[in-house]
Amino acid sequence: MKKKNILAMFIFTAFAVLFISGCAKQQGIVCNAPYIKVGNDCCLDQNFNGVCDAKESTEQEKTQVEGETGVKSFCGNGICELNETGDNCPKDCTRLCGNGVCGFGESCETCPVDCPCAVSISPVIKLKVDYDRADYVIGNIYQFHEEIAKSDTASIYMDLENSGNNDIKNMTVSYSCTDTATNITYKIGSQILKHEFYQYEETPYSDAVIANDGLSVLSLPAKRKVSFQLDINIASLDNKNYHPFSCHITFSSTESGLKKELEINNYWLKNE
Repeated sequence: MKKKNILAMFIFTAFAVLFISGCAKQQGIVCNAPYIKVGNDCCLDQNFNGVCDAKESTEQEKTQVEGETGVKSFCGNGICELNETGDNCPKDCTRLCGNGVCGFGESCETCPVDCPCAVSISPVIKLKVDYDRADYVIGNIYQFHEEIAKSDTASIYMDLENSGNNDIKNMTVSYSCTDTATNITYKIGSQILKHEFYQYEETPYSDAVIANDGLSVLSLPAKRKVSFQLDINIASLDNKNYHPFSCHITFSSTESGLKKELEINNYWLKNE
């Protein structure tokens, strides 16, 4: 009996020591300002609002992103979610355009090198100027003077490449050109405007099928090119001043789902 009491006393003492030791260990964590105690650790709280600064920083870096679907995601949480791309949330989504894979957030419009469109027109544009043809650059001013050029016809030239994967069928064009000095708009069918499609001059790209009248393209295979020319006859314009022209040109194919709109501005024409 005496041995049992001694054993019980020993077990009770052991548990008491462990309990007191655990309490002492927990009570022994001291976090001095500007640190605060969180669980069994201390964290920095420089603004003394009772929240760890590291957690606040992470929350502040998060930006809510809402796309057309209405689904909200949070930029800054380390996950490339729906509606996030390398453009609107580079923190979460790495820009991978050019890696040969059409990835999340990429499309034929934002990254055609990885995500080729079924059909797409890539134009190279030139304008006829006084002595030659000039590459068209948005924002630049181009002048055509009838007396210097020895011609009363100004021209817009384009080489159009089908940069998609499918053939373009029955491509047509519509256009209008506005003399911004007089606010007169000339539309397709006007006596001063005339267009024509013709074969691209270099092989193996020159296998487009063009209508006999040259006014439309019956077939433009993928990765092939066709040339286009829009002429503006300025003989009827007054010869006192330059006339700044702006042209809106649309290439389309209902059958192939194509619609490509282009703007040509600052084309200054003078008849003399």
